[in-house]
Amino acid sequence: MPTSGSPRFSLNSANLHLRYNEWKPFTSVSSAGVFTFGSESATLATYMEASKPKRTHRPFVIAFSAAAALACGSSVPPPIVGASPRAQELAKTAGPTVQDCGEATESREASSCKVQPVGECMLRALKNCRAARGAHVYSTGEGDAVRVDWFVVERSGGSCEFVTIEDRTRDLLGPKAVEEKVCKSASWTRHPRIPDCEVLMPLGCQGPQPNAAPP
Repeated sequence: MPTSGSPRFSLNSANLHLRYNEWKPFTSVSSAGVFTFGSESATLATYMEASKPKRTHRPFVIAFSAAAALACGSSVPPPIVGASPRAQELAKTAGPTVQDCGEATESREASSCKVQPVGECMLRALKNCRAARGAHVYSTGEGDAVRVDWFVVERSGGSCEFVTIEDRTRDLLGPKAVEEKVCKSASWTRHPRIPDCEVLMPLGCQGPQPNAAPP
């Protein structure tokens, strides 16, 4: 049973609200169990309900849980792999002017076919025998980064070759050196992960011709 000197309450639509920084004793208690606070009154059940401690941490827990779930469900960022020294060298020597067909970068969860437009640009350059470069950067199933640089290289006599420089040195199961292949042409093959998407497939290649891995 509460006694005089209990925490102060204010009545609002038959609900009592606890004020922790003020004190006001009730003035009387009737035989029916009704407490009187000056001109206001309340039953014992209402008084006890208002005396229960309030849970103030639940919104924080909900917000924290939502933030954690959002972080766990976020997509894996795409790999960042720069061109190898050999690819940088070839980009300067493939021809008098080298068209940049772009670089397609894909995470493991990628669903957009960014690599096909790069391949289409490379095939046009190969058909017209104009020097060009493009790149495809992606992750293996284990999350290791792979970079493939494509080049259309002009040769003396007016011919062109399709050259690939593949860097799998970050793949624990891959080769320890960058590999270069000189090919006669290129075509399309189905993308291994993205539906309705194609990626370049070199044809008539000589190689691989190992080059030193980047530091």
